[in-house]
Amino acid sequence: MKVDVVTSSWHEIRAVASAEAIGTMLFHRLFVLDPVMLSYFRFSSTFDVNALSIDFSTPNKELFENVGFLEYARIVVWAIDMLVKDLGDLGKCAEILTDLGARHKEYGVTILNYDTLGVALVGSLRAELKGKFGEREEESWMWLSGVIKAIMTKTE
Repeated sequence: MKVDVVTSSWHEIRAVASAEAIGTMLFHRLFVLDPVMLSYFRFSSTFDVNALSIDFSTPNKELFENVGFLEYARIVVWAIDMLVKDLGDLGKCAEILTDLGARHKEYGVTILNYDTLGVALVGSLRAELKGKFGEREEESWMWLSGVIKAIMTKTE
């Protein structure tokens, strides 16, 4: 049931928003919720985190139009595309997420960062899908966020 809800809501958002738009929404929320996470990214080395707008409808152009950032946003959304596509095969997903988790640990990503990512992802989906994103969708995406966190941090 949760897999079906995640899949259908992801297809909904991908029908109306580009990878760059989804990635920008996601990372904007992530960086507002935890500005320290901005330091994990090479493209952010000259960006003043205090200049980050909390108004999600007007993202900061200096950061969110940066070529490196946009490429990363596309890659992350592509990874979510692949994860959602393969949700029926959690073994395949686990293999990919374990590898990603090891790499993210090297960057300094912590268990708490995954919680923040889940909140940022749900907030982004809710904002984009508006009335089509209800309690059932939120519960399903938080479930998936927990699965991602559990697999990616299992070596910690």
